[in-house]
Parts: sequence; C-alpha cells; structure tokens
Amino acid sequence: MLFGAVMKKTALTFTLMLAMSLMFGVQFVYVVESQSTFTDNFDSVTLSSEWQMIDPSGGSTFNLTANSGWLRINITSPPDRELNSSIVNAPRIMMEGISGDFTVETRVNATMTESEVSAGILVWKDDAHFIRLDMIHMELNMTDTEYRDALWYRFKFIGGRQYTTLIGSADINSTYLRIVRKGSWFTGEYSSDGINWVLVNTLNYDYFDIDVLGEPVDVGLYVTSVDRDGAFYADFDYFNMEVRLTPSPTPTSSPSPSPKASIAPTPTASPTPVPTPFPTPTPTPTDEPQETEQDMTAGVLFAVISIAVFLGLLFYFIKRK
Repeated sequence: MLFGAVMKKTALTFTLMLAMSLMFGVQFVYVVESQSTFTDNFDSVTLSSEWQMIDPSGGSTFNLTANSGWLRINITSPPDRELNSSIVNAPRIMMEGISGDFTVETRVNATMTESEVSAGILVWKDDAHFIRLDMIHMELNMTDTEYRDALWYRFKFIGGRQYTTLIGSADINSTYLRIVRKGSWFTGEYSSDGINWVLVNTLNYDYFDIDVLGEPVDVGLYVTSVDRDGAFYADFDYFNMEVRLTPSPTPTSSPSPSPKASIAPTPTASPTPVPTPFPTPTPTPTDEPQETEQDMTAGVLFAVISIAVFLGLLFYFIKRK
C-alpha cells in the first residue's frame, strides 16, 4: 500500500512537471534573426577599407580632416555630377554586396543655395537601377506661373518607370536621413533629431515591373552638383547600417505611384533611437541558431508520449493496489 501511494505521488509529480515544461518550452520557441552591424563615425584621418570610393569623372575629394568627425565629399570641378537615368558620375562611397533586409542611416550637413545640388543615401544595383534619398535644393514648378526655389527632401527611384517623391520645404540643415528595406519594399524618412521621423514615401520595386533590385545591392553616400559654377560639398556625420539576414514579412498592399509635393509634413514618433556609436566598424555577420517548426513538433510528440506512458504506469499501480 505504501509503495503504491509513493508511486502514485511520484507519477503525478512527474506528470505535472512534464506538462509545465511542455507549456513553457512551447512558449519560448522562436526564430532568431541573424544580424550584422556596421558603423563608421568618420573619426579617423583615413577612410575605412570597407568603403569603395567612386568618382567616375574625377576632380572630387573625400576628406576626413576638413571638418573633424565628419566625412566631406567635395565636388571641386563641376558641373554635371549627377545620378539619374542618363548620367551616373556623382562622387560616392559605397559598401558593396549587401543582402537581406537592412536599415541605413546618416546625418548630412550642407549649404545649399543653388539649384540641383544634393546629398544623401544611395541604394545601388547597377547604372540603370538605383534608389536615392537626399536633401536637394531645386526649382520646383508649383503651378503654371509659380516656381519655388527651395530645399526639399527627395526619394527617387531610377529603373523601369522612374518615380520621384518630394516633401518640402526642407528648412532643416544638418538633417538625419534613413532608408529601411523589407524585402522588395524601401521606405525613405528624414528627421531633425534622429528620433522623430517623417515619412517621405514607401516604394516597392516589384511594382515597377522589374526584379533587378534583388540581392545583393550596394549602399552608401553621395553628393551631386548640376550646372553649378563653383565647388560644392556636403558633410556626413556618420553612417550606420544594420543588416537582418533573416527576411522580414513584407506588406501586401501597393503604394500609389502618383508623384506629390506636400508642403507641411507631420512628424511621427518612431521607436528607432539615434544609432549608438561603435568604436570600431564590425561588418562581420554573427550567425545564430534557429529553432524550426519540426523541432517544436518533435518536442511536443515526445512530451505527449511520455505523459501517456506515466499515466499508464499510474493506472497500473493503482489497479494493483
């Protein structure tokens, strides 16, 4: 009798512990994204070897000492340093071979008083397919009789059906810019403080009937100057890129492709903080293990079989009693 009571209590205790383990085990099964981070604060006197400097027409400089802690890209022999469907000779620095979803962010400061000068972030596939997010000074035809020469934020897609979105006017010098990629979707945003972000637009390259903006792409910073007599430069405070190697779910809706210019954007709070500086760029991905649905199914099946066995033992000893 004593033996049966002990076995009964033991079986019940084990069954309860097994059920709790199963419950919490299932609760904490999740997939971990592999992620790598690269940050350059431009606080050295030489550009990191991770960068490729591109200056197709020559006459530009990439300077880290003119404004300490900032990268200055200077077009010293204009005009016509541009990135569009016919000219792709703007000076730029690029990080090559980026795959997966990513967020890239920078802060740019430039004195823009003449039309068709710009500075910003570039996502590059080839000469005919790329995305630009920049701060640009340009003359905009508002109506048949009204022209507005001002600073704007621009999100521009080159490839397939070209598409440009303008938001202005950009009266914020020293502006934060950010591009977020999720699958075939690219979101362009700007901010005055790096905390509260304003949407420029969201573009889906699948909408433009092309598939060439797949992986990998190159990502970097650039400056343009069109029809300007003197030199033009822009300073970049930092470059921060976070790459998520596990693709995120992509939205199912499509954006409206009609160009627009909205004069008074409303800031929206974003949980993304100002990027934390890293002392040394670390572009090496860190792979982390992932638990699959098959692993979880096998665990559940094992637990169910174990419970059934011990319930059978429990009934067996009770019956013998």
